[in-house]
Amino acid sequence: MSLRASICLLLAVLVVPVASTQGKESTESRRAVAEAGLRIRKETPHPWFDATYALCALHLEREVSVANRAVSEVARLWPVDAEAKGEPEAYRAFSALVRI
Repeated sequence: MSLRASICLLLAVLVVPVASTQGKESTESRRAVAEAGLRIRKETPHPWFDATYALCALHLEREVSVANRAVSEVARLWPVDAEAKGEPEAYRAFSALVRI
């Protein structure tokens, strides 16, 4: 899956209405988006893909230990340097990490 497709998937996870307020149809839509998110993780670590995967796995309460390790790896492999100019490598993963 491309980075562009992953961004679209994560945005869908973030904006699909909460199930308790929108009924069964929204619950099914949210679950379908989260299921797709479980398949985006790559062999090579990448902050965006790993954070999206972790958000979806934790939302579905599946592969929780793997998801927790993925979150830890994002923080370890792509630390944020407050002194650096420009966006850190993990910048686009921050929205998923905040949700987690």
